Amino acid sequence: MKLPLEERRKILAKQAEKMLEHYQQEGEWQELQTWDELDEQ
Repeated sequence: MKLPLEERRKILAKQAEKMLEHYQQEGEWQELQTWDELDEQ
């Protein structure tokens, strides 16, 4: 929180980019999401 807002946004953008790459490569979470949706019905 001591960093300027612009610097925090840059860091968050980099982290979000890394997570996007991770989730695009990892398909297991998509299968889990499908099962969750079936359970809700």
